[in-house]
Amino acid sequence: MVVKLMIKRIVSILLSLLLFISFGFSYTYAVDNTVSNQSDQNISTNVSSDTVADEVYNLPEKYFKDGDIIVPIDDVNKDRLDGEAIAYTSSYGKSTNTNQWGMEITVVNNVVKKVTKPNYVNPNNSAVPDNGVVISIHISNPEFNVLLNRVKEGDKVEVVLDNFNTTTFWKTKYDAFDPKTYEDNPAGYGVPGMRGNNQLIIYDSLYGSRTGTNEYGYEVVINKDGEIVSAGGNNSEIPTGGLVLSGHGDAAKWLKKYALIGSTVAIDKINKEVIIKHMPMSYVDEAQYKIDMVENNLKDAKEQFKNIPYDDIQAIIDSAKGKLDNAKTCLNKGSYEEAENLLKSIDDDVNKAMYMSFESVKVESRAIWIRPKEKSLSEVEKNLDMLENMNINTIYLDVFWGGYTIYPTSNKYTAQNPIYNGFDVLDAYVKEAHKRGMEVYAWTENFLIGTSNLSDGGPIKAKEPNWLMISRKGYNYLVDSSGIKYYFLNPVIPDAREFLIELYKELAIKYDIDGIQFDYMRYPNSYDYSNDFGYDDYTRNLFKQYAGVDPKYLNVSSDMWQLWNYFRMNIINSFAYSVISELRMIKPEIKIAADVWPNYDTAPSDIFQDSKDWTIKNYLDILNPMSYYTSVLLVTDDLKNTLNFASGHSMVVPAIGTSIGTDSVTLLKQIDAIRNNGGVGVGLFEFESLFKNGYEDALKGGVFSTQAVAPDKDPIYAVETVLGGTLSDIDGVYVKLGGMSQSEASTYKNLLSSIISALKSPNAVGNLKATLNEIDDVLQRVNNDKNLNTNVVARITNDLTKCKMILSSIMAGEEFKENHVIDELRVEIPSNYNKIGSVLPVKVKGIFGDNKLDFVYLDTSQYEVVSDNPSVVGVSNGSLIINGTGKANIKITVKGNLNIAHGVDTKLSFTVDTNSADKKVSLLNGVLKAVNISNNSVELSWSDGGVDLNAAGYIVERNGEEIARVNNTSYKDMTCTPGESYTYKIEAFDTSGGILDTSNMISVTTKPDDSKNNYIYLSGTASVYGNIALYRVDEAKSLDVIKNAESDVVINFNSNEKTRLKEIIIPVSVMNELKMAQRNLVINTDDLKITILKDLLNIDNVNGYISIKITNKGTSQKINNLTPISNIYDIEVTKNGQKVSIPMSVALVTNGTT
Repeated sequence: MVVKLMIKRIVSILLSLLLFISFGFSYTYAVDNTVSNQSDQNISTNVSSDTVADEVYNLPEKYFKDGDIIVPIDDVNKDRLDGEAIAYTSSYGKSTNTNQWGMEITVVNNVVKKVTKPNYVNPNNSAVPDNGVVISIHISNPEFNVLLNRVKEGDKVEVVLDNFNTTTFWKTKYDAFDPKTYEDNPAGYGVPGMRGNNQLIIYDSLYGSRTGTNEYGYEVVINKDGEIVSAGGNNSEIPTGGLVLSGHGDAAKWLKKYALIGSTVAIDKINKEVIIKHMPMSYVDEAQYKIDMVENNLKDAKEQFKNIPYDDIQAIIDSAKGKLDNAKTCLNKGSYEEAENLLKSIDDDVNKAMYMSFESVKVESRAIWIRPKEKSLSEVEKNLDMLENMNINTIYLDVFWGGYTIYPTSNKYTAQNPIYNGFDVLDAYVKEAHKRGMEVYAWTENFLIGTSNLSDGGPIKAKEPNWLMISRKGYNYLVDSSGIKYYFLNPVIPDAREFLIELYKELAIKYDIDGIQFDYMRYPNSYDYSNDFGYDDYTRNLFKQYAGVDPKYLNVSSDMWQLWNYFRMNIINSFAYSVISELRMIKPEIKIAADVWPNYDTAPSDIFQDSKDWTIKNYLDILNPMSYYTSVLLVTDDLKNTLNFASGHSMVVPAIGTSIGTDSVTLLKQIDAIRNNGGVGVGLFEFESLFKNGYEDALKGGVFSTQAVAPDKDPIYAVETVLGGTLSDIDGVYVKLGGMSQSEASTYKNLLSSIISALKSPNAVGNLKATLNEIDDVLQRVNNDKNLNTNVVARITNDLTKCKMILSSIMAGEEFKENHVIDELRVEIPSNYNKIGSVLPVKVKGIFGDNKLDFVYLDTSQYEVVSDNPSVVGVSNGSLIINGTGKANIKITVKGNLNIAHGVDTKLSFTVDTNSADKKVSLLNGVLKAVNISNNSVELSWSDGGVDLNAAGYIVERNGEEIARVNNTSYKDMTCTPGESYTYKIEAFDTSGGILDTSNMISVTTKPDDSKNNYIYLSGTASVYGNIALYRVDEAKSLDVIKNAESDVVINFNSNEKTRLKEIIIPVSVMNELKMAQRNLVINTDDLKITILKDLLNIDNVNGYISIKITNKGTSQKINNLTPISNIYDIEVTKNGQKVSIPMSVALVTNGTT
């Protein structure tokens, strides 16, 4: 049998060689850099589809064969990705763990024992037999539909997982050769390298020195002899006399699968086809290429002064060279099995040497996302042992997914997932991880509560369907391309927000977690906005109360579209602020991390996520930009963009993917790039794909070969460890390899030792500013030292920069604690009650002085409620009970160790009069007052006493007319005339516009003004909701004012530098009237003065509106007199939704000075 098999293999090779020779390839590689015709014979006449598929010479290395159907097997015992066929053997595990998007064929002794067909709901997840194999085929595999209708139990089939000596030919169409104009390749026009979606492009050196492609593809380089000499990457250098094959999408997948290093390539220009030939000897070429690559890599590592085991790596390379010589001899003798074993051993050696050439650092966060499915302590221990062996130090554990918790919960809206059978998997992970020195963050999916293929939203969707987000088309879900529905909680609904906050508070109190890692702190992606989210009645009514329009009738060209986007962003921001403050209030040491969309310019409008704002305000300890790419450059770009605003505020730990098909070496390069560009760690998404796709050897073999200190666990110790490593490298690497002299080494060791001594002092945290200055001094000295090797300078700079980031995050945390104090306490209760016996829940809200969007509700244990007349109003569990008619004075005393600003009254009181005929508790009556009066402004406040729990905001009336709507308890009217008298009143309204409560009326007279200022104010209505503000100019009143104006006309807009978006809506008729009256228009806010000169008011139309939008970029830079306005604000002017250009002067106002 062995002899017959060997004879068959030899015949196969001979036939393939004869066939290849007989093809008479019409194109070979010419020295003049072109592909020239070498014969009159057209390749397509000999290489047809049938010929290429001939099993004599073109059976794949791994395949499944049923009759005349041959399915190439992409890999063995790996995750099944889109379009792939994967073979699973018993060494993989008990089952395939595949999803529902495929079919599976169980084979034992070449007989089909079971066919698992998809129902697209339940996972395939076939059991793997001990003596057989499971062939798992994704629905987008080309042979899927054929096999689905053909293969059945009892079929005789063939499964080959090792067909080493087969010569294979593959061909595919290409789209363009050296495209440079639109005519050359319309589908790629305007795209870097002229490579369009799913296209395969060929470049030779006549095109240029490089392909010029972007990072979203895959390329192979072919030398002048027609051999593939490198694979992977983009924007490749084009070799003289050679080619580059460049693929995107499906074409990239084809190249990855068939264009293997060592293969030879021919081009048929007539039929626009690429033909690839792979022979057993190609494996030798591939092995030689890999040995050369790893040897060059070792040389580069020495030049970069990496701290790696050079001698050990060189020994492995030398051994591989010897094995390669033996493999060549075996092939020449026809000893194919021995040659195959040698080549596989070489591959293992080369991989090991490559992995070892990546350095393992002493300080970094090595995080892994885990969705736990373990049902026993032993299973948890097994997982953590595997991670400990890989030197992982941080676990992001999914504690809330599919609408369920992973732990027993007392929350009435959800429950522990029944898959755990009552086992507290969170408790097990926390305790066992801490035993191993690992940190555990509770990873929560926040607003995403489930999918249609996984619990369908769980108990939350079932119990509270009205809590779900609603899309523009009326759907309560987002559907992806596979038909899976995603359900999101509506962040506007107060009860839904409170549910999540209470859930997280329970987590923090009940479990010894080190932090919380927030995911899905956002809306679903809006894409083209044809079906974006936020169109439930509650949200629409709330926006309408402030903007005066229903958002459902807005579109991307509407004047208020950006306001609508920022309104939704405001909702997410306010939730983020509140939940983080609540957690830090009950557990001050807890750390906060967040997964964020790394496109920070578009995220506020795409998913309404403003993570830049959270970071700059020091709410986050760790920022995790989600950089799920197979490219190193894109990961690096995301990190640099993140550090542009995060430096000095938060540590940055990028998330990279182990489930997207990234090869092991690229993953290591991504980690290396993160280290070299300011990241303090890396997060791997996620646990199952990490091991299924075989990354553990690569990580353990190099980048994670030694333990690392997590920088967030003990930041001071982490910095000491970084500097200790730098000291070690000075003698052990830099001096040893000639990058630094002994005298220089002595100098820098003394400087670094001084910093370490400062960090070891008892008051290290208090002296951080001085320590950071000392680090800056060393950085400056290193970078100015012309005697140091430039690569040594880069390494020391990188170490010191990491130290600065870690220490700066400590300072940011201390600054947050110092400034983040409650400077206003407010009581909230419903103002309406129905009858005797009604229960009115009492809430005490603390509002923070450094961020008025941020508030917390105090726990009932943190305040006491007392009634002086229990027979009228009683108190029970913090709620008021209406017991009879009459009056009762309610006093609330805040107690406990809370972070409340000095001078804030912690004793609150109000009166409940149950004699009211309309059964209402008046909370606003008697609390309105003017707290500041100037010649042209009146500042109002109504924060004393209580406010209605259901109030969506407040209407400010002046002289009986509405002038503003706000959602806080103060307002500054900036449109007053000197020496005039005014009356003011406040009304609380709900989301539907109903009036809940009315304040007392007050009379105010502004101060006189002797400056002869004759400014005239345009009448209008202001709306302020959180950090967005709108001013709508009243057309009729403004036209009358302009006609009588004797000087410039002014809009005074109550907003400040913390307002993210200010929008002023002015009728076109008003602008034209200003032009006719020859009056300048001045727009004043607390932070800007905008002047539009009368001679520049060239507005053609009579109808419609002008919109002026002022967007605060949220920059963290220091602002001074020389800072350009454009660095701080974007100012856009539109007319009826279309951008227009109106020249204006803009000045920054600081502390009243322009």
